[in-house]
Amino acid sequence: MPTPILMYAVPVLIMFVSLPLILKKIPKNAFYGFRTKKTMSGTDEYWYRANRSAGFAMFLAGVVSFLASMVIPLFMSDEKRIVSIWSFVLIASVIVAFCFSMLKDTKSDQ
Repeated sequence: MPTPILMYAVPVLIMFVSLPLILKKIPKNAFYGFRTKKTMSGTDEYWYRANRSAGFAMFLAGVVSFLASMVIPLFMSDEKRIVSIWSFVLIASVIVAFCFSMLKDTKSDQ
């Protein structure tokens, strides 16, 4: 039954991928990081600050998803329902995290 493993592995992967962003280890590039017009054309300091904020948001999304993968099965036994609800929590937490990150990024400019 690979589903439970996936429910734990994906949030851990999200947390793992966010750590270099939080630690400001990723320079400007075309593949990895919080890439917007503003971050790509701004200063390196702006790039690192925006990516650190996005990294924290991603890490939080991973934590929320990981906790959901532990709590949801306590309340239901149907595997398809568990995966559906967990998938929704994962997607919603990532979207909220990036919205928070973008909002924080725009507020820091003012």
